[in-house]
Amino acid sequence: MENGGRPSLGQFILLGTSSVVTAVLYSVYRQKAQVAQELKGAKRIHLGEDLKSILSEAPGKCVPYAVIEGAVRSVKETLNSQFVENCKGVIQRLTLQEHKMVWNRTTHLWNDYSKIIHQRTNTVPFDLVPHEEGVGVAVRVLKPLDSVDLGLETVYEKFHPSIQSFTDAIGHYISQHPEHSLVPAPSPAVKVGHASGVITSPPSSLPSPPTCPSCL
Repeated sequence: MENGGRPSLGQFILLGTSSVVTAVLYSVYRQKAQVAQELKGAKRIHLGEDLKSILSEAPGKCVPYAVIEGAVRSVKETLNSQFVENCKGVIQRLTLQEHKMVWNRTTHLWNDYSKIIHQRTNTVPFDLVPHEEGVGVAVRVLKPLDSVDLGLETVYEKFHPSIQSFTDAIGHYISQHPEHSLVPAPSPAVKVGHASGVITSPPSSLPSPPTCPSCL
């Protein structure tokens, strides 16, 4: 406040900045809430012969949000696991992750710490098909990696204990930052024949949801 009891220029600037930040955050919240509401109302469509008629009758021959479940079928080739015999899939993710236990000098407790060192994801084109035989309908999944959570199943996991030299041990003791590390090598995958689901891509007026876009 100035001597006259009026707000200073700095306070006006701070108030204006806070108002702008609040407005931006509220706008983002409204946008996310709209997407969440649309996803809650997503129509669950049976993967059968009536799917084509549903699309043809929809405005623009497009269903903005829809849940479709089916069995995974590769279009051509499949991915083979280098760790598990006879394990075939359409999405494979290899993750090298470090798990570390670090001693906290303040709390005198061991804290768990993890860091992804390397991650590689391989995919091949695949379809979602009905579980029933003789139904000539399939949904091609175009961009599965755009999904926020693929829900991959871990088919292989191995831990490699870190090798600590005598110099490292002395250094950790002096700095009072002892560490114990393990590096697992998990290999998650989506297997051929397993059930999976997608939600069709939304219209361009809405931000993309955390799901896999699909098409016929």
